[in-house]
Amino acid sequence: MTLADINKTPETWLGFYPHDSFVDILRELLKSLEGNNKTLWITGAYGTGKSYASLVLQKLFMNDEVSVLKWLDLRKAQIPKPVRKELIARRGEKVLVVYDVNADGVDAKNQFLMRLQRGITKTLENEGCTIPLKGKLDEVIERIRQDGPHFFAKRDELQARLPYLNSGIKTADALEKKLRNPNLESGLVSDAMRVLEARHIYLGLSAEEFLSWIDSSLKANGYSGLVYIWDEFSAFMERNRSELKTLEQLAEAAQQGRFYFVPVTHTKISSYLSSGSESAKKANNRFTFKRLDLPDETALKLAADAFVVKQDKAKEWMQERDELWYSVKGVVENYMAVNKSGIPSADFKDILPMHPMAAFLLKHLSVGVGANQRSMFEFLNGEEFKTFIEKGGLDIFGHQFLTVDHLWRYFVERDDLGTDQHVQETRAEYTRRKNDLQPDEQRVLKAVLLFGLIEQLQGVSHPLLSVSEENIKRSFEGDGALAGVDMILRNLEQKHCFTIVNGRCERFRDRSDTDEIMKKKAALEDKFGELVLNDTEIELFKQLKGINYGGRYDIRSAGIKGLSASNIKKRDSFSDKGNRVLVQFILARDDQEQLRIPDKARELAKHFKDHRMLFVTLPEVSFCRDNANAWEEFKENSARLALTNDSSSKRVFETQVKSAKEVWYSKIMTAAKLIVYKPNPKGESFTEEVTWGQLKKEWLTGYTKQAFNAYTDDLCSFNSGFNISAFAAPTALQSWALAGMEFDKFARPGAWKTVVATWQKNGVNGDEAWFDSNPNHPLTQLREFCKKRQDSTVGAGNTCSIRKLYIDLQRPPFGLLCVPHSAFVLGFVLKTWLTGQRKLQWTDGVTSKTLDAAALAEIIEAVVKDDGTNSIKNEKLICRLSKEEKAFIEKSSVIFGNSPLADGTVESALNVIATRIEQISERVPLWVLPECIFVNKPNRLRRRWTKLSTHFARPIVSVLKEIRKSAETK
Repeated sequence: MTLADINKTPETWLGFYPHDSFVDILRELLKSLEGNNKTLWITGAYGTGKSYASLVLQKLFMNDEVSVLKWLDLRKAQIPKPVRKELIARRGEKVLVVYDVNADGVDAKNQFLMRLQRGITKTLENEGCTIPLKGKLDEVIERIRQDGPHFFAKRDELQARLPYLNSGIKTADALEKKLRNPNLESGLVSDAMRVLEARHIYLGLSAEEFLSWIDSSLKANGYSGLVYIWDEFSAFMERNRSELKTLEQLAEAAQQGRFYFVPVTHTKISSYLSSGSESAKKANNRFTFKRLDLPDETALKLAADAFVVKQDKAKEWMQERDELWYSVKGVVENYMAVNKSGIPSADFKDILPMHPMAAFLLKHLSVGVGANQRSMFEFLNGEEFKTFIEKGGLDIFGHQFLTVDHLWRYFVERDDLGTDQHVQETRAEYTRRKNDLQPDEQRVLKAVLLFGLIEQLQGVSHPLLSVSEENIKRSFEGDGALAGVDMILRNLEQKHCFTIVNGRCERFRDRSDTDEIMKKKAALEDKFGELVLNDTEIELFKQLKGINYGGRYDIRSAGIKGLSASNIKKRDSFSDKGNRVLVQFILARDDQEQLRIPDKARELAKHFKDHRMLFVTLPEVSFCRDNANAWEEFKENSARLALTNDSSSKRVFETQVKSAKEVWYSKIMTAAKLIVYKPNPKGESFTEEVTWGQLKKEWLTGYTKQAFNAYTDDLCSFNSGFNISAFAAPTALQSWALAGMEFDKFARPGAWKTVVATWQKNGVNGDEAWFDSNPNHPLTQLREFCKKRQDSTVGAGNTCSIRKLYIDLQRPPFGLLCVPHSAFVLGFVLKTWLTGQRKLQWTDGVTSKTLDAAALAEIIEAVVKDDGTNSIKNEKLICRLSKEEKAFIEKSSVIFGNSPLADGTVESALNVIATRIEQISERVPLWVLPECIFVNKPNRLRRRWTKLSTHFARPIVSVLKEIRKSAETK
């Protein structure tokens, strides 16, 4: 039932049937208005009619007196006289009741109070009342108008982070129109507030100011109090469970007898808050919790009302229904009536072909197993029921009645709807047994297990819901396809599926020894990181894969217990010696851990204030957030999986463990709020709230550009994201380097062409003059750094190692990665080394050749692949040969009678001389050589030496003189 549905006609709401739980809720609300100091919190599973009940509560206070009295007269048997009297008295005091629905996207910071204010304003307008100025929304709009074009300029600057305040909203008038729209998307308010705060305009509406505004509104219109019923409030609790201060303050207002906030949720408070937490204690002190239950009789009437019979089949169906009823009439009028089902026979007849025992069990399973995933009405509208109707019929054996066993798949096997521990154990038990059973035995065992399940969930709450032998037999009475249920039960007992004791089918428990399971669970207690977070890290990596080309970000996940400053590995990678950024997610197992995480994040950010480390938390997500027992159940399934030897059971527990992880991953990846703690070298860490979209779109990239002042990765992107090939594995690096050198003139086809085009779109071209025109550009900074390195090495007469140069370029402010794009960048900035005045060469210590594009590309490939590991063999260094060096290499071969060294080095020439001398010494004593040189044609020899640089001639002469002296001595 929706607000639109109930208002279709003035009489619609009069059809509401006030069952006992509704009367209890009405009584409690009246008690609050009378001065109970507590307000009301309504809970109820799906399909119990919470929305209908909430809308009727509003009608009872806001509708005209004639219609309210008419309803009270219609329902005088259900509404006690004291409750009726109290309601009329409260109406006389004029109470304003507001109904609101759906809290998706509403945060506790900006939207909550504004949403309440808008709901109250709308109701006051509908009642023709005066609305006191000013509400927060009015103030927001006024400040936007005052800020004028500056507001929209800042909006444009932040556009990537504003999903709701889009560029199509160009004026304050257009924005006001959307903000005042009753169907406003909650995110628009937050976006507007974000822009104002970025402009350093802060508009804080406190709970006190809001309550003061309510007082003014009530006094101006003669109301004694205000009740705000917020239906489907679960989303707010899930999103903001760690930020409930404002909610607590509003709940306190009930003590002043003016404002009563009434949340309506699917589950009780323990689903959102740990039972021992401070917030849970405060909630219990300020709210009275009442559960709305759907009585069995009402449930069946509503179910029957959902059955629609085609007009042309009505007569045929009536005949078939009578025949079906004849088969099960005894079950209803004898067995179920004696056991006090409390439901008229006609109601069971109206929901045929559902078997009466199945109908009764269905309603209770929907509540016990269903929680917020399953309901009786979802079953009737789902695939299981539709499949049965399509297949079944009066003459179809096994499908004449929808018996208890037909409920099995919906409540036990549907992994997509979630399962708790009791359901998992039930499923595992059946899986172990089914292969040894005949089809009829399988049907009966399912019935036994389902009755056993409802007992586990609710206790023996009703004789028709116990796992008794008689209940099982009656569940198949009238089903012509299944005869001899009593014998089937005996057969199942003999197969050790259960034992029948005092007329009850007592299940055997899991085969694994209970003590062993408890020991295993105890051993797993502190293994949250190992069992859950290790795999979570893989999922987080996938989540950020779209911006993590080249592995710039080291993405990790840890819990509060497994993370400290001492166990962060490879920290040098995030210091001034490395080129990576740590993105450390800190995730909570339960709400208690969640409370400690902010302090841990601040502590780590402060400790690593000089590192590139980001600590990310998800304040609205913990493993046990939606189920306080989630970790216990996960340990149980993990323990059973580790201990069971049965393959069928293994599959069941593997499925449950996998499903629990998938639910956890989904919670993380769909989290609406992330808090990033960023180190601050000057003090306390910076903290910023972001969404996943903001983190992925521009936040991480923006941080990285700040960390690396001469960052070049983004040159490879232009609006549509990174060029993937440029940041893939380091292959074809020579081609990438050559493409960087030749730029748009490089003809070879490949991914580098896209990079060239992207660089050009980003304002870069291959002309030498471009560097002069862009002196502060990262590429210019990079080129200047390389030039200084050449000047300090080759310019000083030494060799230059591009490997060592690359290691420095990996560090801030450049941060080059081991990817093809780095080869492209190096080619682009080092290309002037090919054309400079120094006429550079390369040398490996043996050979020296002119440094050309091919050689430089080969060197770049080697150093990028090496990635700073210093494992290059025969490294080619950059050098320059002087005229004297070239002359020595050339003439030494002539002097010593060797072959010319076309691409030799001084070192290689000396090695050749040494080899030649050794050869000569084998034929002539070395002491003869100096005499020969200095006596035989000395002038000719001296003339030949004077042509050489004395710098290189002297060592030779010195050696020869030493040889001569040695000979003369002898």
